[in-house]
Amino acid sequence: MDSSKSFIDSIVKLICHILSERKSHKIALFLLINTGYMVVEFVSGFMSNSLGLISDACHMLFDCVAFAIGLYASYISHLPTNSSSGYVNAVSLVLVGALIVLESFERILEPEEISTNSLLTISIGGLVVNVMGLIFFHEEHHHAHGGSCSHYHSQSHNPYVP
Repeated sequence: MDSSKSFIDSIVKLICHILSERKSHKIALFLLINTGYMVVEFVSGFMSNSLGLISDACHMLFDCVAFAIGLYASYISHLPTNSSSGYVNAVSLVLVGALIVLESFERILEPEEISTNSLLTISIGGLVVNVMGLIFFHEEHHHAHGGSCSHYHSQSHNPYVP
């Protein structure tokens, strides 16, 4: 009984953290949007037999995992995720990529009919979701990279360079 109460307390604390911290709130909201559209792409991909939609849905799945890891990292430490979560995401994407390449070769040898009725609509929807992500997180990155507004800063965008 104590473990279930502890689990519920942890969930409540996580939800309170998400609702109270602006960055976590944005991550959680985009995680929900991304997850919803990932399901749309999976279902549409399977219904239309489109490897492109299925592979993009797999990519979105790993994006969702990365967002969830980031949200959890924010909750437990109030610091950004460490490089190991990025490593797990990268390895997973490489494995999914390899599976997609294998499936592509199989489809080259034995082509399957693809229903193209909804492909453009679903693809444009995926683009809209990605643009929303850019808008959501653009203001978190305030400084310029060249152009007319130049200034020096020591922030590195490479996790391996201090």
